[in-house]
Amino acid sequence: MNHNRKIFITSTALSFMYAALFRSAFNLICGYEDSSNIFYLQLILYLVIVEAINLLFLKMPFKNYLTFAVTEGLVLYPVFLAASYFFNWFSFRDWQAFLLMSLCFAGIYSLVVWHFYSRDRKEADDINSLIK
Repeated sequence: MNHNRKIFITSTALSFMYAALFRSAFNLICGYEDSSNIFYLQLILYLVIVEAINLLFLKMPFKNYLTFAVTEGLVLYPVFLAASYFFNWFSFRDWQAFLLMSLCFAGIYSLVVWHFYSRDRKEADDINSLIK
């Protein structure tokens, strides 16, 4: 249970926070002063799906963390595009919005992966220092 709490709750919270920040900045840049709260409900549903996929990936053996992160990112990107299409998060006909949202996905995913890699690395270093 401690493992689930450390990973799933943290990654969901981080992803939600970064996505809300990117979305708010995007709304301000585009001149939208009002934002619908339905986006945040859609985002939570999307993040639950992402965490379910993440749970499946954690059960698979990977040789290293980079392989895990790249494979998961390649699977989650089409899931993001599908959610974006069904929730109408942006227009697929507008290539600038598509590019911007793809960069936002890459940025958010990279920040979350970096957070967990750094945390796991620190825990491993702490354990190794205790062993010595």
